[in-house]
Amino acid sequence: VVDGDDAVRNDAHGLLGRYGCIVETAHTGGEAVYMVRNCEPDLGYHVVIADIRLEDLTGFELMTQLTGILEPSRLILMSGFGYDPGHSIVQARRMGLHPRGILYKPFRLDQLLETVEGILDG
Repeated sequence: VVDGDDAVRNDAHGLLGRYGCIVETAHTGGEAVYMVRNCEPDLGYHVVIADIRLEDLTGFELMTQLTGILEPSRLILMSGFGYDPGHSIVQARRMGLHPRGILYKPFRLDQLLETVEGILDG
């Protein structure tokens, strides 16, 4: 879970953790890229959930930096109230973002779980 907001990271971590997910969090896109690149090859990340407006990258920029390491369809982009000034979501969809790979904040537990399950099932 990649977000500059402590509350969002903590909420997502707590909610997913209750359902048996192993969750790691990052504050910035650069930190997330480092984590994905340096994880154990056989233990890779199944899903990355990232805000579209990070301190250092947009959601689309994060997606491009993860290309070749993580399938675009394994990324979920979060947006507050559907606000996407840089059109990260449109650009990411063109590059292969899963059709269900959008999560609007503030999200409820059922929305988070449905989105993650939709990505994992797809």
